[in-house]
Amino acid sequence: MLGIEVDAVNLAVSRLARLGLLHMSARGRWTDRSGNTAVSLRAFPEVAFRHLFEQVRQLTIAAAQRAPEGSSDHSTTTLAIASARLPEAIKRIARFRKELAELLEGDAKRDDVYRLEIHLFPITHLKQNPEA
Repeated sequence: MLGIEVDAVNLAVSRLARLGLLHMSARGRWTDRSGNTAVSLRAFPEVAFRHLFEQVRQLTIAAAQRAPEGSSDHSTTTLAIASARLPEAIKRIARFRKELAELLEGDAKRDDVYRLEIHLFPITHLKQNPEA
């Protein structure tokens, strides 16, 4: 389904089970014990972050090429902002992510897997430059 090797799936499932995030309640029946989680990338070593980023980039490219019309949204916006508003922006992103997850995971029957990514990060370092 995901276009990845069976060995990679087995490693991931084993790791999730060992961490207590996934449980096999009956043969062929898995229970997600992670809940609605969001992980900060700061918790990852740099090499793991780079590996994750590359995997996500490849998934994004493949998904964008094969997604039926109207089944995905890929967009980006570059903004000049007042950095004092960042705490509020980050709170709103967290709230939106939580509300959307609740909406989309609210049905008992789920028939597809999607990935939601929202990135907000500086691309300049103006506050660090005293002449800016």
